[in-house]
Amino acid sequence: MLSTDEQIKPQMFHEFLRDKIDQSNIKQSDMAAELSFDRANIISMFKAGKTRVPLRSIPHIAKILNVDPKQMLRMSMLEYCPETLKAVEQVFGGVITKNEQGILDEIRKLSQGTDPEITSIAHRQAAEEFVKRLMIKQLQTATQSTIPKS
Repeated sequence: MLSTDEQIKPQMFHEFLRDKIDQSNIKQSDMAAELSFDRANIISMFKAGKTRVPLRSIPHIAKILNVDPKQMLRMSMLEYCPETLKAVEQVFGGVITKNEQGILDEIRKLSQGTDPEITSIAHRQAAEEFVKRLMIKQLQTATQSTIPKS
């Protein structure tokens, strides 16, 4: 089990994709056909990071894997074209995923719409601790879902 003091490394897009495909019930050949790829081995190449997923395919892959398309697109751009992502976010603002919106909604509800500001090191540390706990819980849940049941 991870302690809250351990640094959680960001996951590379191809690792994220590999994990989501492996957790799904879909065959790689079916996924390739659904995405109109001629060969099923393209999915293996995506999972290994040997071939980039075409950005135009991200929304369809996200739907197949039941993943937030905003998160998937942001992760892929962060890995494939970080400068383009930076420019897009400078112009349009950052991408907020469905889960991040849920956290923001909860903060708004708990603060009763007072628009709280992080004004001290203690506030920042509390926010960092909160995020670490969310991430550790997510990792624990993911790990439990991949353990075979006997």
